[in-house]
This record gives sequence, C-alpha cells and structure tokens, in this order.
Amino acid sequence: MARSATAWALALGVVAAISACGSGDDNSVDGDDVTPAGAYSAIIQWEVEQQEPVVGDDGNVELPVIFVASAGGGTIDIGVQAAVVEAMVDTATIRFADDPDDAVDPDGPGEPVRQDGVMFVVADIPPPAPSIDVTAVRYATVDDAPTWEFVVEAGASGAAVASATTS
Repeated sequence: MARSATAWALALGVVAAISACGSGDDNSVDGDDVTPAGAYSAIIQWEVEQQEPVVGDDGNVELPVIFVASAGGGTIDIGVQAAVVEAMVDTATIRFADDPDDAVDPDGPGEPVRQDGVMFVVADIPPPAPSIDVTAVRYATVDDAPTWEFVVEAGASGAAVASATTS
C-alpha cells in the first residue's frame, strides 16, 4: 500500500502544479458554456471512444467502468455527480471516489483500478466558459498513469473534448 500512497502523492502533485484555477461547485447549465458536469461527461466520453468494446460471456457489449475522483480531495458536488451519471447511463458505468485509493486494488498486480476500470483524478474544473482546460491523471495501474491536458468545448450537442494531450 505504501507504493500506492507514493504514486498518488506524485500524481496529485503534478495535477495540482498544472491545474487551472477555479471551482467545480457550480453545476448550472448554460448551452453556451462547459459546466463541470459537461466537462466530466466529455472526458468520460473521450475515454470510452479510446477503448475497444468488451464483449461479455453472454455476447453483449459491457459498459466500461470509469472511476472519477477530485485531485483536491473530497466529494465532487452531488448534483454534478447525478448529472454525469444520467448523461453517461448508456455509455459507461460511472463510480465517484472521494479518495482515489478507494478505486484501487492494492493487492492486484500493479495496483489496478477495481472492476477492470480506469480512473480519472481530475483537477478543479474552471468556472463555466465556452472552452475550458482540464488536467487529469488517467490511472489504470501504478505504471500506467499519464497526466492529460484536455480542452473541452461547448457545442450544439453539448460539451466535447476538442483536444487531449499527455504532458
């Protein structure tokens, strides 16, 4: 477990150092702006598009499991959580974690995310705007946890990732 704590300290330090200023507490909806719920949903949608579909034993496609945690620690606003889960209900199984360690299996090889999922540890979401920058660590295992810089833009069909680069 000590390796996990060290890995989180490094990853969260990187996210904090390059995080944009702002707060994720405002969950208002404005068709011209990216809201916190819109930003989380856009990043989750981007992740789903990066993955190959997983077909279960019954022949049906299984929804990917994606955990989301705040780099600042604590609970992501419950209204934002509800909006994200509602928006992604047919796209992914969303789990929110108050502590990133809650999403990690410390006994698995490489300390993987539980339920064969991935986790995004997201820096503070900036105030709503037509385009926002969001920094997040995409954690799969202790050895697979790159930091990503997302540009999320508002559009006619909602928020979407306009660009994603690793830093």
